[in-house]
Amino acid sequence: MLHKEPLLRNLLGAVEAPKPPGPADEALRSAVYACLFFFTCAAAAGVWFTKINTGGGNSESAEAFKKNVAAFSPLRFIQTSDDTGPKSVETNFKKIYLCAFLLAMLADWLQGPYVYVLYQSYGFSHADNGVLFIFGFGSSALLGTFVGGYADKYGRKKFTILYCLIYACSCMTKHFNSFFILCIGRVLAGIATSLLYSVFESWVVCETAQRGFSDSLLGEIFSTAIFGNSVVAISAGFIAQFAADLYDFQQLIPNFLYIGKYTSPFDLAAIVLGVCAYWVDSKWSENFGQPSMSSLERMERGEGTNTFSLSLKLNYSKP
Repeated sequence: MLHKEPLLRNLLGAVEAPKPPGPADEALRSAVYACLFFFTCAAAAGVWFTKINTGGGNSESAEAFKKNVAAFSPLRFIQTSDDTGPKSVETNFKKIYLCAFLLAMLADWLQGPYVYVLYQSYGFSHADNGVLFIFGFGSSALLGTFVGGYADKYGRKKFTILYCLIYACSCMTKHFNSFFILCIGRVLAGIATSLLYSVFESWVVCETAQRGFSDSLLGEIFSTAIFGNSVVAISAGFIAQFAADLYDFQQLIPNFLYIGKYTSPFDLAAIVLGVCAYWVDSKWSENFGQPSMSSLERMERGEGTNTFSLSLKLNYSKP
């Protein structure tokens, strides 16, 4: 059992090395992996029958699904086309956005399974964990009301890179067994979450309008992003588990600074965020909001955070 004195008297609880997994743990892990594989195959089959076989073999739906799968291919994300035709330009634009978006989501999913268990390994109680999570959700709720406006004013590309930097700093705070530092990390994570679910969609909707791309492109981008996010979420669980099993929990400064085990997924997430920031900085162009536009025009050009509703409208308004 981990030893922990009351929080108000000692915020730096002692940590013992975790016990190696037993046969029951290994059996449970194998069962979880088998279930994840089964549900992934079932989801893929559902997408296949929904997109291709529904509606009497609609060739347009089949072609759109093939394009979405091709756009999700990692090699196509990295490679760029030399053609200058309208379709080639749209495909290249879709790859540039989706690569950044899925990297950002991967960094977010890598952290999720290990936030609570990391705090618990530091010796914090269930109530202490609740307070830490309140800091994160509270900061996201407070800042999410106006962070989109600042992104419109100062540039969405800048705020996308700012998301990567803030979230990476939040990941670094996970190495410290200090309630105060962990609270700061939760506040930073809340700010990053507000940026993640606002600036990415606002950028792509506004950029699509500014470049004069077809309305159907947004539907393709968001449908591929939703499918890709599901695949990334499942993959992140395996990757995070692999990273956590690489090294044991080690103290660099007794009862204060730790590396390895449950901190490894956060280190990996910080690396992914660095790659995402580099991609955005080198591939994205900057766009801003235009306050003089009407509310409807601002929504159609991505000037607000309700861009997902717009994508559904564009996707389902096609004859």
